[in-house]
Amino acid sequence: RAVRRALHELGELGVLRRGLRAVVLQQPPVLPPQKIGAQLAVHGRQERRKMDAPLGKVRGEILAPALPAAQQRRRRVIERGIGALILLFPAVAAQRTAAADLFRRAVEDGGGICLRHRARTGDAVVKLAQRRGRGRDLSAHGSVLLRGLVAAKALAAHYKQPFFRYLGGTNAQKLPVPMMNILNGGAHAANNVDIQEFMIVPVGAKSFSEAVRMGSEIYHTLGGILKQRGLAVSVGDEGGFAPNLASDEEAIEVILEAVSSAGYTTDEVKIALDAAASEWTANDGYLLPKRGTKYTSAQLIAYWEKLCEKYPICSIEDPLGEEDWPAWTTVTEKLGKKIMLVGDDLFVTNSTRIREGIGRKAANALLVKPNQIGTLTETLAAVELAKENGMKIVMSHRSGETEDTSIADIAVAVNAGLIKSGAPCRSDRTAKYNRLLRIAKENEMDEMYGTGK
Repeated sequence: RAVRRALHELGELGVLRRGLRAVVLQQPPVLPPQKIGAQLAVHGRQERRKMDAPLGKVRGEILAPALPAAQQRRRRVIERGIGALILLFPAVAAQRTAAADLFRRAVEDGGGICLRHRARTGDAVVKLAQRRGRGRDLSAHGSVLLRGLVAAKALAAHYKQPFFRYLGGTNAQKLPVPMMNILNGGAHAANNVDIQEFMIVPVGAKSFSEAVRMGSEIYHTLGGILKQRGLAVSVGDEGGFAPNLASDEEAIEVILEAVSSAGYTTDEVKIALDAAASEWTANDGYLLPKRGTKYTSAQLIAYWEKLCEKYPICSIEDPLGEEDWPAWTTVTEKLGKKIMLVGDDLFVTNSTRIREGIGRKAANALLVKPNQIGTLTETLAAVELAKENGMKIVMSHRSGETEDTSIADIAVAVNAGLIKSGAPCRSDRTAKYNRLLRIAKENEMDEMYGTGK
């Protein structure tokens, strides 16, 4: 608490969060917390003398260098942080020096320790439990991620920070554009539509709350149009309507009608598709199971080109099968400069497959599903790799969901430009949007909103 108060006075609380916390969590404290505050000043002064010793002494006092105010301020932050590190680390000189150097670099480079380091802390708790025989059941699907998230959230609560801020630090500055799945097909709905998801993307909204309002208005307008036509208004797995339609193109057209009827234009609201084409793969190409239409890879690419010319489409997810690498390279060459080509089944949030895609120049966006890869650390590693190579990030729910809102916080922590959380319907979908709205309100971030263009 003493460190935090001192740094708060210096306006450098974010530095502590980027550097000191990420370091000290890796080792148990040597002294009880109540003694740390009492002895901090003493150790800080001692370390300062060590740091300033080469500058010379006058009458036994440290001769302060003539540094600019900003550098003096930074040095005060460093010495307070190092004073705390001395108390928190075991009394081994080499380890104290390494800790001090790590903290100093965290302060001086301005960027701090990457957020993946913080995720490893949570995952390490799980691995420690396994080593001690307390986690024998953690091999079950999703259990490792669940316990890692619980550990990371517990640490965030300990430091009285929102989860997104604990993970992302001061770099968490953007709310994602919602990609709302308002009409379902494919494996997500018992209708005759083969494309799995038809989404609206409110790229023209000026804030996240406005984007949610636009999406909700269009969604309910679409329901009214379908009802007027005597079509089913039951919903699919992700909350979107699931009517039987004459063609997949009719699904796009009825959505555009809803956009217009709700008072918006196609400059403000774009269309995104999730083809889930891995579900269509056949021995000699692709077979759309509900309509029985057959395509070769080249014909399917031509179909997507035709749709993009005809409709205001900004993104297609999994337009080809997950192992059809040559066709992915081709479609990226043809459409990659116009729209997002999102890899879901192609990459499965796996850094190895992402590297292969980068090498093959296949896809230009990554769909991120934390429980697809299994740990928070690996999730953030995948995001970091994709961003370093110019790919856009789409944080995503799963078709089977709960009301857990972790992906909303992770999306903000990594500054994901977009998020998929289904339609503004069903509590397991709206929970994520409500969490993002709370983040926006409580942190005055509503207008810190990615365009997603």
